[in-house]
Amino acid sequence: MNFELDLQILSAVQLNPRISWTRLAAILSVDPSTISRRWTRMRDNRTVWTTCFAVPKPVSEHMMYAFVELSCAPGRRQQIIDVLTDEHRIYSVNCTSGSRDLFLIVSAPGLVALDGYIDDRITSISGVTGAKTHFVQSVHLDGPGSRLGFLTDSQAKDVLQTVPVPTRRIPMSESYLDLISALAGDIRRPVSDVQREVGRSVSSVSRGIEALLGVEWARWRVDIAHDHMGWEAEAMLWLRVDHPERDRVIAMVTKQPHVRLCASVVGEANLVGSFWMRDLYELDAIERRLQSAFPEVSVVDRWIIPRVAKRTGHVLDGEGLWSHFIGLQ
Repeated sequence: MNFELDLQILSAVQLNPRISWTRLAAILSVDPSTISRRWTRMRDNRTVWTTCFAVPKPVSEHMMYAFVELSCAPGRRQQIIDVLTDEHRIYSVNCTSGSRDLFLIVSAPGLVALDGYIDDRITSISGVTGAKTHFVQSVHLDGPGSRLGFLTDSQAKDVLQTVPVPTRRIPMSESYLDLISALAGDIRRPVSDVQREVGRSVSSVSRGIEALLGVEWARWRVDIAHDHMGWEAEAMLWLRVDHPERDRVIAMVTKQPHVRLCASVVGEANLVGSFWMRDLYELDAIERRLQSAFPEVSVVDRWIIPRVAKRTGHVLDGEGLWSHFIGLQ
């Protein structure tokens, strides 16, 4: 199947998640019904899903994050996955290659709470035989910031011009958080559905959603079942970078094709990058580019992620297709 138009639609929705199909059709020079039909097919096939969430500022004062490696007893991995995916503090659950079985992204309000949650809840799950925690210092790029990039520069510019620009500063409030909660599992949910849930007028809900698209404390992400859309695998590189070169290396990592995550962590490796790949050979090319530009950068470890079980609150089935939404705490 030719995914080019599908990937263009997804790239556009990443830039403006509520762009009308009529506006997008004019930008892509196709019929609105074609876009609607393709989007519906991707949703029905469970290869695309969307999320909306609030990000308090500054993040460090409200929430801490950790990357956690878990080892599992033989034959217990799926049972452990079933428990982990139901946890609201666990953003993502990934199966990995190498010396660990699972890789998690976990959050909690503060370092002590995060450490306690990992020790009291995660490591106490039956079948977990070991854990290694990497506390996150800062996230330089993640799902909401990463882009598929299948639009031309001109098309991307036209899509961005459809994003509402606030004319005043809009503070976070309960009314907006109610809208975010209603949109958490589907950023393109119809206004009428949201209105019935929050109990406000259609016009008020419509204005509120439009405002959310332009505020700095609201985020959205459009995810895909990448291994059903032309990418064979996901890889993670754990790098050791000297501080004088850190900013330059971060800039290069975040510009790599289909980078999904770049974060600074505390440990032997202090920079982590995650990448989608068309095939496993692309990992060698990524490493060559990095080490050619920065010979002093050390690759501490490299992983392959053959399966994603949960991504930003959305649970995936054994084939990597969307199953259901758990939500985030």
